[in-house]
Amino acid sequence: MRLLVGFAGIPVDVFDFFRRSEGTLIEKGDESFAETCKRFDSAYMAGEHAGFFLKRFAKALATDHHNALSDTGFAVVHVATHAGSTAFSERLFPGVLTIPVNWSMEGYNRTTLGRSFEVLRGGLRAAVQRARTAIPTIKKEVTEHDGRTPLLLPVRNFRSRHLVATLRAVEADALGGGGPSGLAVVRRRFEHAHPPQRIDGRSRDCFVDGRGREFHPPGSARHGFARDIFEGHPPDCLVNARRRLGSPYDRAFHYDCQRKGLQLSGDFPNCHGPDEARSRLGYLNIAPNDNLRG
Repeated sequence: MRLLVGFAGIPVDVFDFFRRSEGTLIEKGDESFAETCKRFDSAYMAGEHAGFFLKRFAKALATDHHNALSDTGFAVVHVATHAGSTAFSERLFPGVLTIPVNWSMEGYNRTTLGRSFEVLRGGLRAAVQRARTAIPTIKKEVTEHDGRTPLLLPVRNFRSRHLVATLRAVEADALGGGGPSGLAVVRRRFEHAHPPQRIDGRSRDCFVDGRGREFHPPGSARHGFARDIFEGHPPDCLVNARRRLGSPYDRAFHYDCQRKGLQLSGDFPNCHGPDEARSRLGYLNIAPNDNLRG
């Protein structure tokens, strides 16, 4: 599996060193890109800096007319020893796998600078290797078991305090080398809070959120975040419609959202912008990135 890797949070005074080392951080077939980190406050990190990486990922997806990226994982390795790193990671969640590297400059003479640069290079390379191990495990879950896994549930529309926590736990476990067994433990923990339910004689289980809304997987009738509606959506929407924790999933996957014996009415979060009011619906299609159809 190949990787498209972004390198973020690299301070201006070490960016030239990073550029000289960048080719040693990835494997043959991978691709990387980076941006100098100009400031370390949360507003810049979650805004302009994170936006640079999302735009780069979205551009790759928008020009992937033949699904050539179906086996390409998306990851961003970022220096995380500054205040804005958490906000940066949150902006890329849940589409992109973010891997923090704890590093800071040690001294400014030639000897200490050289040693510090090598520590940075080693940390960045180790982070890429963690992504290389983690993403295939997640991909297996969200492609081979997409109708059963909770990992593709839309984070804004599936009302539960457990969903984001589950995704974060999967991310942490995968980066820690937990593999399929660790993912299975996290999945069972989520299913304890939201047991899969077989409703009205259907052939597949569904998850039910805290408001009693059922999220039924689509089976073979799939029509997710369609290509003809990219226009007007920010890059986040497209990235989240193609990747979950860095792993590619079926671009046509969606959920049929409904309520047993009741029509759907109320405000529904969309993939971006204000909530949408819907009333008297039998069901509503909701993609993993929270795009609404119907």
